[in-house]
This record gives sequence, C-alpha cells and structure tokens, in this order.
Amino acid sequence: MKKYRQTPKIFHWLILAIVVCFSTQVQASPEADYDNVTDLKVILSGGEKNGYILASNGKWVIEPQYDFVQPIREKGYRDNWIKINGQYGYIDRTGNTVLEPTGNANFFEDDDIVRVNLKNKWGYIDKFNKVVVEPKFDANEGMLLYLAEGLAKVKINGKYGLIDRNGKIVVRAEYDHIQPNFNEGLTIVTVTSSKYGFVDRTGNIVLQPQYDRAEVIGEGRSLVSLHGKWSLFNHKTSQLVTMPKLSDIGQSREGLTQVKVNNKWGFVDGTGKMVLEPQYDEVGSVFEGLTKVKLNGRWGFIDKTNKMVITPQYESVRDFNEGYAQIKVNGKWGLIDKTNNMVIPPKYDEFTTVFKGWAQVQVNGKWGLVETTGREIESKYEFAGLFDNGLADVKINGKYGLIDEAGNTIVEPKYDWIFKFQNGLAMVRVNGKFGFIDKTGTEIVKADYDMIGYFSEGLAPVKVNGKYGFMDNTGKFAVAARYDRVEDFNEGTAKVSLNGKYGIIDKTGNWVIQPVFDKPITGYFPQQGIIRAGDYFYDLAGNKLDHYANHMQDGYQALQRKDYKAAFVLFQAALRINPNDQAALYGCEQAAKFLD
Repeated sequence: MKKYRQTPKIFHWLILAIVVCFSTQVQASPEADYDNVTDLKVILSGGEKNGYILASNGKWVIEPQYDFVQPIREKGYRDNWIKINGQYGYIDRTGNTVLEPTGNANFFEDDDIVRVNLKNKWGYIDKFNKVVVEPKFDANEGMLLYLAEGLAKVKINGKYGLIDRNGKIVVRAEYDHIQPNFNEGLTIVTVTSSKYGFVDRTGNIVLQPQYDRAEVIGEGRSLVSLHGKWSLFNHKTSQLVTMPKLSDIGQSREGLTQVKVNNKWGFVDGTGKMVLEPQYDEVGSVFEGLTKVKLNGRWGFIDKTNKMVITPQYESVRDFNEGYAQIKVNGKWGLIDKTNNMVIPPKYDEFTTVFKGWAQVQVNGKWGLVETTGREIESKYEFAGLFDNGLADVKINGKYGLIDEAGNTIVEPKYDWIFKFQNGLAMVRVNGKFGFIDKTGTEIVKADYDMIGYFSEGLAPVKVNGKYGFMDNTGKFAVAARYDRVEDFNEGTAKVSLNGKYGIIDKTGNWVIQPVFDKPITGYFPQQGIIRAGDYFYDLAGNKLDHYANHMQDGYQALQRKDYKAAFVLFQAALRINPNDQAALYGCEQAAKFLD
C-alpha cells in the first residue's frame, strides 16, 4: 500500500464535489472595454438562450448559449455565474470559464465566494475550490449571499439564523425568519404567527419577538406595535414608552419617519419626538429638503422645520429633483422651482423628472423635450430621448434619428436603433445590419454587417456571413473575416478561434500563436513563454507544461474515470511542485485506497 499523509476531513467533500465537474466549451465573443459595467444587459436569443450584450454599442460580449446568466451588478464584480444543461458554473466577463459547471453548485458572488450543495447541504467555497464554510446547512431556501456586514442567513432544522464568514453560528437558528442586514446594530427576527423582535450582532435578544410590527427609526430607537398599540423602544435602555395616539407609521428618510394619528399624517424624528403634528391627509418623504403634503385634496410642500414653503394648491405633485418639481393643474403638468415660481406652465399630458436641465414631455400621445429655461422642442415624436453630448435620439414612423438642442434634425430618422456615442461614433442598426455614424450623421461605416464592435487600438471587430474580422476607421478590412470568434485587440494582439481551435493574431492577421488549443485562451504571458487555455498551462508552441494546475486537473479527471493509478501519479506530480497542498494530498489518499 502506498504511504500518504493524513489530511483534514474538511477536504473530504471537496474532491467529491470537484470530480463531478464535466468539461464544457465556453466561447468568447469580442471583449468590450466597459468602464460602466452596468451597461451590460442580459439578452435572450431566440427565446431560449442567454448571453450578454453591451447596451451602448450592441456588441455581443458573451454570445447567447446559456440557460441562465447572472445579471451584471455594480462595477467591481469580475465574474458571473451561469447555468447550462441544469449545471452551474462561473465565467468571466469575456465568456471564459472560471469554474467548470457542475450539478452541485449554485452561485452567489461576494468577494469571490460561491455557495455549493453537497448531499442536499449547503456551504461555501472560493473560486479556487478551497472550503470556506463546510456544507452542513439545509438546502431548502438555501443560504443567502454574504453581505458587506460579513453574515449569511442559514437554515437548520427548519429554523433560520446567521453565520459569519468562517461558518460560526452568530445568531442561533431558532427563528422563522431573520434579516441578514443590520440597522443601527439590530436586525429583525420573527417567530410563530409573524411576531417581530430584535437581535444584535452577537445574537443577543434585544427585544423579544412578540410584536406585530417593529421598525428602526434611528438614533438608537424603534417603533413597535402590539395589538394595535404603538410604543417607542430605546435600544440602549430597553425602555418602552407608550405612544397612545399613534395608529400607523410609514417610511423613514433623512431622519424623519411618517406617523399617522386620527387619520392624519405627521413626522417623528429619531428620538420619537413629534416634529410635525399630524395634520395632513398624506405626506411624502423628504427630497432635497422639501416634503410634499396633501391637505383638503390639494398638494404643497413643507421644509424640514415644518414651515409651509408652498401652500397646498395643486392636484398632484412629484418630488423635487435638480431644484424643480412637476405640478398638475386642470389635468396638465408643469414645472415649479422651490419658491413656487412657475418655470414651465401646466400644459403637458406627461412630464418626466428633470435630468441635466431637460425633461421629456408628452402632448396628445407625442413626445418632445423642454428645458428648465423654457426652451421647448415640439412634441411631435413617437419617442424623444434625453440629450447626451448635445444630441437626442427621436423616433418617427418607427425609425430613429438625432436632433440637437435647437431641435434641428442632425440625422434623419432612418435607423431601427441608434446606440450611444463613444469616441465620436455611434453604432446604428438597420434591417438587422450594423454600422457607424459620426455626430454629423455621416456614415463612417455603412450598416452592412451582422455585428460590429467599437474600436480598440484602431480596429473594430465585425461579423459578416457568420465570420469575424477587423476593420479600420475608414471601413476597410485590416483582418479578413474568417474567424469563428474574436476578442478586441490588446497590446497589438487579439485572441481568436478558427475551426474550433484557439490562437492569437496580430493586426495584420498573422498568427502570433498558432490555433492549436481546444479551449479559449484565458491568459497570454509572452515574456514568460506561457499560455493558459481553459484550465491548463502550455508553452507558446502549445505543449502542456509540468505545471501544478495541469496535474491537479488531470488527476481529478482520472479519479472521475476511476483510473486510480494514473490519478495517484498525477497528484504525486502536483505534490512535487507544491509539497504542502492539501487538495493534492487528499487526491493521493483517495486514489491510494483503490491500489494494491
């Protein structure tokens, strides 16, 4: 029997989870430079498969091939989970595989942590398959993603609690519901019959869960209700002060909470002090220091000192934004400033929120634009977008064009879609084909292409007759369209695929790295003479290297096909490179069990 070192049991489930991985080929479309990643949109293709498209230019970032893709979130998140054939995995933002899909994982990303399911129990691993939290929690409703506060909601024996990032129980699992986010150090818990209370971050019960409602209002205090009676709860002293007149509460904003007494609304501050006696039929929240209020069927505004700034006189109002608020008179909308000066008379059927001095307005079903200075662009369009760099897209007879701030037509409405300008060019689509125009409407690249991307290092990827190439800013092909997939140029080279193989070309289309790889190239390190394709590392000629990651991947696959002798040899090779690696040690242990 081969000798091997004993390893911690925490790794025992890890190899089992990994070896169920199957190999899937993920192809990458042209990589985009997304300074604003929220511009990436999930797109359905043919109503069946999902991918990502960059909304500003319409370029496929990841071709539609998945049953589900995670919606792109705010900037800073690098990778996204996908589902294909009922299996879950991770891809990066160019479509390259980060973690191969497996039936045992369901992913919610935060700080590169993903959750996994082993034998119907949930835990967490990182994207290098290292155990973060051992899978031992109930799968029903699972675990929620880690929040910024470092806690996750878990279910044990039908009850909920909270764990920290090390898997330690912070709040015992004894509640029917628990919120994993905290407000002033407290979170709401509920028990049978939806009774609410508070626990702190150490799991101590601050307020027994026996109340019908419980809301933190700020400054160390909350409002709680029991049998229709409200009380003010002091978090530090645990003192409850009855508020007999209170019948309901509303939203809290900027330190003020809406409260209702005798069917009238007012405000209390964070100490529970009534700063505005209930006297209004309705109240809004505070925006730009002013709050809309309704009295005797009319709307006006008060400030935070409860001074009436604009007497209730309007049929309806909307909150202030950029110093202006929409008001309604005789069924028509206009605009006022904070002194109640009528900036735009009420004459519109619809009036959107002011943005950078302009708002969209509608008359008789047609849209136009109006500036807070009173300058107006006639409402004659099926759609009118807001101005961006002095131009707005408008729609007539189902086609889009561009106008300037004087209302002059810059681009005649003839396109099916006009995308945002980038570096002086906007992508356009007509009859399913793509091209480019400049800000004068001149067609820099005619809309003759199946797909076109924005320029990177002077070249833009294009697709024609199902193949990709690159063109310069005069519309001439610099690299012929003959590739199955391409990525944008970066430092003079671009990753491409041809006939199912992956390589790298220069700006003339000459091969820098021959297309000999079966998986997408995910890393190119010419100075070190190394390429990463899929999960393996190679030299520049395509030869597999004596690399730790290569041996581990091959070892996992050998275990999967029950070739235990090969698996043992491969894990031993990994140990020669990284002698203290726990996963490799355990791989040796598992393979050795089946050897004579």
